[in-house]
Amino acid sequence: MKNVWQLQEAKAKFSKVINEAIQHGPQIITKHGIETALLISINDY
Repeated sequence: MKNVWQLQEAKAKFSKVINEAIQHGPQIITKHGIETALLISINDY
């Protein structure tokens, strides 16, 4: 269960990142090693 993604990987595996957010909770996206965004499911919102 991964919850931190580099931006390029998150872009390439967007569907997987969404599924991970739905099944395992918030997913952190980093840009140049800095936590930049958080993807959460609508239920967690």
